[in-house]
Amino acid sequence: MTGFRPMFWGMLFLLDFRINGWDLLPDAVGYGLLYGGLSALSAKSTSFSSGSKLALILMLISLPDLNQSWLGGSPFYFAYQLILIGLHLCMIYSITKGIQELAIIQDRTDLYDAAQSRWRLFLAGCCLTVLMMTGLIAAAPILILVWIFSLITYVLMMELLSRCGSVFVD
Repeated sequence: MTGFRPMFWGMLFLLDFRINGWDLLPDAVGYGLLYGGLSALSAKSTSFSSGSKLALILMLISLPDLNQSWLGGSPFYFAYQLILIGLHLCMIYSITKGIQELAIIQDRTDLYDAAQSRWRLFLAGCCLTVLMMTGLIAAAPILILVWIFSLITYVLMMELLSRCGSVFVD
């Protein structure tokens, strides 16, 4: 199905690489690609339809995050980041739920299980990120491990989207 390819690239743009506060892979572009992919798949599952709405909202509200200095000193920055994380997590849930629904229809327990495990990894990664934001995880080696965990989680999600694009054909 053609919707999985833009979702794959959208996930790539959600990786956070910054120079002097500027996001080299703008999240808004990633959410735009995810919106396009989810919209293309929305007829296949209501979960994809829900995810497309979340991706559109995230595309718009992630614009101030292009440069961390725009909001970094604001007292609202922590709340802003929590909102982004919460909506992002709901969107990832919609994606994995939609994949599970397609997997059930085509009797692909491997993809069902993979989607479920990716969801759990994302949930754990977001919880760790919130703990980092609150300062409960502050030791440099642990921060590096959390960053590596998040990177691996994104790569695994991209692998799942790539696999779904080749398995679920129109």
